[in-house]
Amino acid sequence: MNTRKTLEHYIDEHFQETLKDIQKIVKIKTVKEESTNGAPFGLGLKKGLEETLKIAKDLGFKTVNLDNYIGYAEFGEGEEYIGVLGHIDVVPEGEHSKWSVPPFSGEIVGKNMISRGALDNKGPIISALHSMKALKECVPTFNHRVRIIFGTNEESGDEDIKYYLSKEKAPKYAFTPDGQFPVVFSEKGIYTFSFKDSFLKEKTSILDIVGGTRSNVVPEEAKVFLKKDLSEKIIKELEKFKDTPCKFEVLEKESYLEVICKGIPAHASSPQRGVNPITWLFRFLNRVIPEEDSLKRFVNFMDKVVGI
Repeated sequence: MNTRKTLEHYIDEHFQETLKDIQKIVKIKTVKEESTNGAPFGLGLKKGLEETLKIAKDLGFKTVNLDNYIGYAEFGEGEEYIGVLGHIDVVPEGEHSKWSVPPFSGEIVGKNMISRGALDNKGPIISALHSMKALKECVPTFNHRVRIIFGTNEESGDEDIKYYLSKEKAPKYAFTPDGQFPVVFSEKGIYTFSFKDSFLKEKTSILDIVGGTRSNVVPEEAKVFLKKDLSEKIIKELEKFKDTPCKFEVLEKESYLEVICKGIPAHASSPQRGVNPITWLFRFLNRVIPEEDSLKRFVNFMDKVVGI
């Protein structure tokens, strides 16, 4: 029997089923929210995990839900197992008006499905689940145990996989269907850090700084709210930032100034596609904030050490 031909035939024959199951999951908004009872990463992710495991169970697999932190589906026999690691959580969708279709619609335009999570990582992990179904049906003598793991916190901390490893043995071999495997099998390093320092609120002109939603996303904009005593210097320095990749805007409010820096959003796996407004905003601030400002050291650190 030509196993490869049989597998390809089975996958083609059941393609629409795979597509419908991907649509079921991408239609559920699975952005991390506040923890509630029985939902460590929010109700949307709890619902998404339950629906994913239901799909797996309907396909005939044993399923396990580890307290809504993470779940898995498996088949086969053996002491060791092969792990397929994916996740159903997604980064925030941003402004809906900038999407060509609603971000959680699963709408197909031409030959593409447009939806948050279609590529990262709902489409790939549901495809892997249906691939395991194809193996189950076409290679009944398959001699390994395979487990597809559905994470729920990959985008913001990996607490799901930590919980998994506290309950389950790690796989002998593993891969993740995230990227153009085997050409791409890893991402650039992402370093998440905290900066702590003391400052005097009454000795700084900075009222607040806002920017970003997740550590693995290049955001679209960043804002700083400043006291009006810097008005003249801000206007002067803005002239020097006219030709930067970011667009700056100053809004004068009744008691403060709001400086908005707009960049180009991108996923951190391909940061070269974006322009980070946070780093550009700190470069601007470092030209504006005087040395005696109690937040100068933090601003200088972000400009010189984190950089652009």
